[in-house]
Order: sequence, then structure tokens, then C-alpha cells
Amino acid sequence: MSTKQDSSNTVALTLRILSPHDGDVFLLDPKDKEGQKLLFRVSELANQPIEWRLNGKILAVDSASFAWQLRPGNWTLEVKIGEMSDRVNFQVDLPKSRINRRGFSVEGINKKSDQ
Repeated sequence: MSTKQDSSNTVALTLRILSPHDGDVFLLDPKDKEGQKLLFRVSELANQPIEWRLNGKILAVDSASFAWQLRPGNWTLEVKIGEMSDRVNFQVDLPKSRINRRGFSVEGINKKSDQ
């Protein structure tokens, strides 16, 4: 006789960062540095204390989500509840500036002519 476990009755509690995703790249608008925030979200688990870390530094937040002020750099976001943990890496960049060159250039001004 074989036994088959009903997977619908088994709920696996896993801690997972929902936002941002691993490898995400965000561009910071240089005109609005103060108003740009990134929502950190984690899968909800029954009212347990959440420890958030950003680049190893503990953040003073104990909820399943919060908004973080964007700052340029490479970031590692970690979350821990009891023995469960998850980690993602993301990047915040300033957009590369486009140089709009106007006018013209002159070559060979100091060049002597052989004619």
C-alpha cells in the first residue's frame, strides 16, 4: 500500500524578500534625490520579529515592508526571522550623463602646409 501526502494540507513557511529582486538595478533621478524611495517587502509570517540588515547594518524596522530612501551604491539586503533568512543584492546608480557637444572642431591649425 502506498501513501500519498496531500500537498494542499502542507504549508511550507519560507521567508522570502519580495521586493527588491536579486540583481535589480535602479536609476536615481539626479533632479529628485530626496523623493525617491524603494519599497522593501518580505513574505509575511505570523507576527514574528523581523530583523532587516542593509550592507550588514541593522535597520530599525520591525514590519513586513517599509520604504527606504534611494542612495547610489551596491547594496545587500538581508532579512531574518528566527532561523530563517533571505538575502538579495541590488544596485542604485546615477544615470550616465549625456554630453551634448555643440559647435565644431578644427583640426590641423598648427599644421604647416607643404604647398
